[in-house]
Amino acid sequence: MKKITLLIVLITAILISCFAISIPALALDKHVFDDTGFFSAEEIDVLNKRASELYESTGSDLIIITTNNSKGFSAERFAAEYYESVRDYENMDSYVAFAFCFDIGKRGAYGEASFGTAKEMLAGESQDDLYNVLKPHLPDRDYYNAMLDYMDYLQKALTPKTKVQILAQYVPYIFVISAIIAAIAISIFAKDMRRMKSQSSAANYVLPGSLKLVHSNDIYLYMTETKTKIESSNKSSSGGGSSSFSSSSGRSYGGRSGSL
Repeated sequence: MKKITLLIVLITAILISCFAISIPALALDKHVFDDTGFFSAEEIDVLNKRASELYESTGSDLIIITTNNSKGFSAERFAAEYYESVRDYENMDSYVAFAFCFDIGKRGAYGEASFGTAKEMLAGESQDDLYNVLKPHLPDRDYYNAMLDYMDYLQKALTPKTKVQILAQYVPYIFVISAIIAAIAISIFAKDMRRMKSQSSAANYVLPGSLKLVHSNDIYLYMTETKTKIESSNKSSSGGGSSSFSSSSGRSYGGRSGSL
């Protein structure tokens, strides 16, 4: 009887180990998929480490992709499709995929796809917000430092705000309300002071025979000069928020993109 029990336990252990081997593990130590060989080995190591730290602190996975074949997709759509091909995406609650698609346009394009909590927290971020992070590095194609700055940006964007930061958002509204209340109070005081009306002469304040004016001059002590700046007609427009799209799996993503 003991031998049979031991045999059953052994067979069960073997089946469990085989089943575990057959299921691919979530290898979240690799975050850079440099299919074009754009980054150096040292740069990939640094980016992988920084992305791992981002995952540990925010709970959102990040992968960075470079490609010369976006398969006809937009940059953000390609990023989403690529993520689902290299990650067990169905078990991931929050992630961001960023792709450099060098085959789109003259200089290439970049695209960001976000899902889950990351999508919700980046919903208020605009196209310009992303572009301004990358902008200093795009002319020189310094995409390594662009990604370091991008991950610093994600660190702030994906970190829940503290109570102090939330309250600070309402400070402008409090200031406006206070200004309105102050304006109403001043208008009430000013209304009460209108009883004393200004007059063109001071005859009502002079006693008869108390003043004999023989000479008068108008002396101007100050001059006020007003200048008005002519505004330029070239104004930068702010981009809208992230767009929404679905991948081949039917998952809904938030997306932002731009030209390199």
